[in-house]
Amino acid sequence: MIEFLEENYLSQMVSEPTRQNNILDLVIATQDNLVSNVTVGEHLGSCDHKLVRVDIRAQTSVTENKVKVPNFKRANFVEIRRKLIDMQLSDDGNAEDAWLNFKNHLLTQQDTFVPLCEKRINTNKSPPWFNSEIKHSVKERKLSYRLKKDQSTPENIRLYNDARRRVKRLVHQAKRRYEENIAANCKNNPKSFFSYINNRKAIRSGIGPLTNSDGALVTDSQHVANLLNNYFSTVFNNSSPPTTTTNTSTNVNPEHALSNFEIKPDEVLKALKSLKTNKSPGPDKVYPTLLKETKCEILSSLTTVFNNVLATRHCPFRLEKG
Repeated sequence: MIEFLEENYLSQMVSEPTRQNNILDLVIATQDNLVSNVTVGEHLGSCDHKLVRVDIRAQTSVTENKVKVPNFKRANFVEIRRKLIDMQLSDDGNAEDAWLNFKNHLLTQQDTFVPLCEKRINTNKSPPWFNSEIKHSVKERKLSYRLKKDQSTPENIRLYNDARRRVKRLVHQAKRRYEENIAANCKNNPKSFFSYINNRKAIRSGIGPLTNSDGALVTDSQHVANLLNNYFSTVFNNSSPPTTTTNTSTNVNPEHALSNFEIKPDEVLKALKSLKTNKSPGPDKVYPTLLKETKCEILSSLTTVFNNVLATRHCPFRLEKG
């Protein structure tokens, strides 16, 4: 290791033992002035290695992690319902125009009667089982370690060992409660269950790299997607469908024929009631909370939109993306 560092003009900055009397955790830098205040701290959880803290001298930029979102808790739903109850869509069979008129009218009322609030984007990297009690215990362990390091008396050593065992016990209990909660709610909240499973995977394999027609490796995500799309399109059957004939001699049971149907308002109302208000909107910026709170007022217009889609056999592009 020493020869490797010297041959590559690298510097090792840790000078205190990190595990018993050995220096096993290293901080390697290309220049000595890039790092400073290298200190070895307390033990890392249940591991027998100690924490290594270091200040890195680098230019950083602070990005604003706040966005403005509708605050539906302060929304004036009385006025929104009053404005939406008179909304009428033309039943001329144009699904694209019907959806655009419906969406624009809905978003206009949202912008008028729903105030905005700032929402901070969650950048917390703490594990989901981490709580305030563990955070407080970690601080106590850190203070106990500093006291033991300054005055290595039997009492200070005992206090540090007690604080270390307390952190280990609290972490074990918090992890167990978190896992039991996921197991108990796995049927109602399968998303959290599979998120936990994926985070526990030691190996995460993605798609690619792939080889294109020229024999070159493709690693970019966009190029990989285009390569797969081009390949799958080659196996499609592009032949024109057979023309339908009105031969009345074929043995077709009229009872098995699919008759024309339309979507009923009660079916749309049932779907609106089942919306989850904690979900984010799609590209159309229509929030599930707004749809669910105004379900009775938009029921007729939304039913008209869906029936126009069935009648024209054409789904509006924006509705399809949303």
